[in-house]
Amino acid sequence: MGRKARPPGEKEVIRQQRAEDKKKKILAAIPGSLGLKKNIAIKAGFSWVIIHEFFLDNPEFQALLDHEREQVLDRAEEQLYKMSETADLPAIKFLLSMIGKHRGYNPEDTTNSQPINISLNFSKVSKEGKK
Repeated sequence: MGRKARPPGEKEVIRQQRAEDKKKKILAAIPGSLGLKKNIAIKAGFSWVIIHEFFLDNPEFQALLDHEREQVLDRAEEQLYKMSETADLPAIKFLLSMIGKHRGYNPEDTTNSQPINISLNFSKVSKEGKK
C-alpha cells in the first residue's frame, strides 16, 4: 500500500504549523536563559545552530534576548554594589573607575600618590648571593 497523496497546500500548512511550534518553544525558552543561545537551545530542544539561525531570521525577537541579558547585567551590578558595601577594595575601585569618572575619579591619576620609602639591607648577602 502506498502513501496517500496530500491535498494541495496541506504541506505548506504543516510547514507553517511546525515553524509556529518551533517559534513558541524558542520564545518560551528565553526567560531564565541568561540570554545565552546554548541555554535556549537546551531548554527548547534544538541545536545551537537552529537557535542562532532563528534570531538571524527573526531580528524582531532579538529584543527579548537583549532584555534577558540586561537582567543578568542588573544582577551582576547589584552584587558589585553589595561587595562595595562590605569594603571590598577591588569592587570599590572597579565601581569608581566605571561610574565615578563624571565626579573626577581617574584610577590612573597618580598626582595624589604618596612616595613610598623602601629600605633594602644587603649586609647579610655574600658575593655568591647566599646568606
